[in-house]
Amino acid sequence: MKSRISFFNFGLLRKNAVRFSPIWIGYLICWTVAVPVILAMQLTDEHNLDMKTYLDVAAFLGHLLTAGAVVTFVYGIIVAMAVWSYLYNARSVSLMHALPIRRSGLFLTNYVSGLLFIIVPHLIVAFLTLIVSAMAGAAAPGMTLTWFLGMSAMGIFFYSFATFIAMFTGHILALPVFYGIYNFLVIVLYFTIESFIGPFLYGINGVGLGGETIVEWLTPVIKLLSGVFITTSYEGILDADSSVAFNKLQDVTLYGGELFLIYAVVGILLAVLSYAVYRTHKSETAGDVVCVGWAKVVFRYGVALTAAFTIGQGLYHLLIPYGDVHNVAVELICMILVGVLGFVIAVMLLNKTFHVIRKSARGSVICTAAILLVFVASYFDVFGITKYIPEADDVQSVSLSVGAYNYSEAVLKEPENMEKVVELHRYLVDHRKDIQNSDWRWELGEEIDGQITLRYVMKDGSSVARSYRMMITKADFENEDSASSKLKHIVDTKEYRGSDLLGIMMDAEHEPLRAAFTYYEKNESDAMSERMISDKDTKVLYKALLEDINAGRIHKINLIDESQTEEYANSLELIGKEVDDHSAVYRKNIRLETDMTSTIAALKKLNILNDRVGLSLSSELHPSDDETIAYEAAVEAETTYTMIPKAEKTVQVTTFSTQVEHF
Repeated sequence: MKSRISFFNFGLLRKNAVRFSPIWIGYLICWTVAVPVILAMQLTDEHNLDMKTYLDVAAFLGHLLTAGAVVTFVYGIIVAMAVWSYLYNARSVSLMHALPIRRSGLFLTNYVSGLLFIIVPHLIVAFLTLIVSAMAGAAAPGMTLTWFLGMSAMGIFFYSFATFIAMFTGHILALPVFYGIYNFLVIVLYFTIESFIGPFLYGINGVGLGGETIVEWLTPVIKLLSGVFITTSYEGILDADSSVAFNKLQDVTLYGGELFLIYAVVGILLAVLSYAVYRTHKSETAGDVVCVGWAKVVFRYGVALTAAFTIGQGLYHLLIPYGDVHNVAVELICMILVGVLGFVIAVMLLNKTFHVIRKSARGSVICTAAILLVFVASYFDVFGITKYIPEADDVQSVSLSVGAYNYSEAVLKEPENMEKVVELHRYLVDHRKDIQNSDWRWELGEEIDGQITLRYVMKDGSSVARSYRMMITKADFENEDSASSKLKHIVDTKEYRGSDLLGIMMDAEHEPLRAAFTYYEKNESDAMSERMISDKDTKVLYKALLEDINAGRIHKINLIDESQTEEYANSLELIGKEVDDHSAVYRKNIRLETDMTSTIAALKKLNILNDRVGLSLSSELHPSDDETIAYEAAVEAETTYTMIPKAEKTVQVTTFSTQVEHF
């Protein structure tokens, strides 16, 4: 009888399903308990007033989905180790390759087996979840489908990535090690290399070389955890005595869903590449750490250089504790020694013998040369990184943060102000030697050791960041050619002061949603009271604030210890919606100042300031405890709680927004 060669073997598929049933059944049980079981308990809990609508179910599934990257990352390697386990034993791989099944049939059958271990449990859990939520009258088919597709897409990617790694090794213990390393290799190398060359590149240390976006994309777990999140909006329902009865969910929004599709497509491409490698896979390589010829070269030098920049630098920091003078010679010696040792160990693993000293000599020299080359290139700035200054016409916006007597940070978009920043940047680069050789000191009221950080967003979508240390001197404020004068001209602009004060709410398109007015009562307990301001009155206050900003009557940035504007104990908390990065709530706390004539007039016109609630100067309220006032103001500026209005005659409804984001 003529033998038949199959491209897909259902018998092997059934065998895989039975043989590895503890894996996928265990995974199914865990998700069944985590989703439909817990959801059923919450939906049927009489004391739980939140889990009652389809939005609550959607939020529940969304929270789980945002953490799905970690689950699929771990489960993907477990499945891959199971279905490709035969590759790591000489007898089993010879037997499998002797079966009347083409290599393509073997690969496809085993790969599909792993896919089913991932997709089928997700499908069953999604179906059970839909039934449970429908029985409670809170079915959320859209988010349920999104959970299924998102989890399956992430599972496909991580399983395919693990499969791709499996094709290059013949040792089952090497597979999870390589899988973990290569998932985080790019980001680890990026930051270790950056920490090595940063001190040699003027303006780079502390802000990086740029390209963080690409690095994040090449680190899938981190990209999925940071790029996929949900925002939820709640409605605080007040009872008759103005206390919060419960929070009712109003909206659930998922961001970053496109990442699922992108990584799923990449996973399919990795599967195709895995098949190409599998076709040339040699059975006799079972047991080898690396079983592909050209990959062995990558492995040797990859281990050596990675060890040099990670373990080598770690060893250096152990020998030279943080805070000591940077000793380049010791750092290079540590990196070279660890790099050479890493190369020798890699050769030992590949050759399965300790007698590799002679074989490692040439490679060790090459690794040493590579480390020295990186050092020389950064020390002499071969690529001109420190000298690069963007052209103002190519800049879309620039974020400038100034660490001086007052810390401030603003985003500048006006062409005139961006030109001033570029001019300051050019001065700092041109006078590098003078600045670095400055006598760093801090004389109260006269000069201060400051830190300037620039972050450009270019019109082509790229970004450039630089950070410089500079001495800010009061005597140089009148010298137009000095760095101190150039910096002062920037922080004194209306745009800088307004942006530092209001953040994105400085933009008229992002008006505050509401504002909370706080004031101090002059009594023995010195208690703080709150009052909610209506949306209509908030817009009036916002316009008044802009008038004070445009007139230069508010928020002076002090670079050194200069005279402070008299402040009131009264303050405003503006709450607006973040748009650029989808943050749900954006808050700014503003102390009222005596010069804020438009804002104070608006508060009086709106009867927020009246005979019962007046203005209280901070200096008068606490005349003998100025430092405590400054501390309380700083703490209050960091407060992120929302103040709920007191109901007088009718029940009030206040909308709150929260964000859940996983990192």
